[in-house]
Amino acid sequence: MKPTDLKPVLDTIENTFATLSIDYYLIGVMARQIWYGKAGISIRATADVDYTILVGSHEEYYK
Repeated sequence: MKPTDLKPVLDTIENTFATLSIDYYLIGVMARQIWYGKAGISIRATADVDYTILVGSHEEYYK
């Protein structure tokens, strides 16, 4: 799976997090692929996406 295949999904997630003021990071191999892809470096494909989300409190978690 290439990052370009997931662009619509990643854009939707990014817009949703921005609307809800949620801090997040794209992590794992997908993050590396996007980073390397921008530099023109070719690497192996992956089939998963990993996110980490900062939740500031229990109240925010249950929103």
